[in-house]
Amino acid sequence: MSTSERAFLSVYLAGSHSVTGLEKKFEKIRRLLRTGPEKDEKEYFDDNIRLVTEYLDRYPLKTGALCIFSCQILDVFRTIPLFVQVEDLIHIDSAPFIRPLAELMEEHATAVVIIADNKKTRIFIVSMAETGSEEVIKGNVKNHVKVGGWSQKRCERRRDNELHKYALEIVAAVAKIDSSEEINHILMVESKEILQAINENMPP
Repeated sequence: MSTSERAFLSVYLAGSHSVTGLEKKFEKIRRLLRTGPEKDEKEYFDDNIRLVTEYLDRYPLKTGALCIFSCQILDVFRTIPLFVQVEDLIHIDSAPFIRPLAELMEEHATAVVIIADNKKTRIFIVSMAETGSEEVIKGNVKNHVKVGGWSQKRCERRRDNELHKYALEIVAAVAKIDSSEEINHILMVESKEILQAINENMPP
């Protein structure tokens, strides 16, 4: 979204303490705009300030951080609660200032963590530094046995089949998560053998 003039107000609040000094910061910017040649910019700014102030009066910021985008001429007013630390910021431009949000998304990307061994696999979704749901998959991959001859080969084949089936179950669980979440990273720990089987069966 963009306008031909600097009609977008972007406000980032680090926490509830940031609201206290907000009016002083608004007034400082207002004084600068008064000395500028653009009359419309001052009006846009005042209109956006009114919307922001009314919102914060109605919904006081109690916990976490907050991002607000306001542009009255485009009828845009959007608030984004944030649960990670940001710096206080007020920005006026022809478009919303989203760089801090983009940096946060990159820094706190959603990851799937797979902890797998022969008996059990635990899959966690970690987003914005918070651990979400957990899924558990039971495995039944036997340890290597040494019996010799044809029995040895038969046991190894059976074990390879169990390992393959187990890996496919885990991959299917991750694919299911991927269909509803935007996964940026997959972290795998524990048994090297299981992780290799998962990796080999993971789609591109």
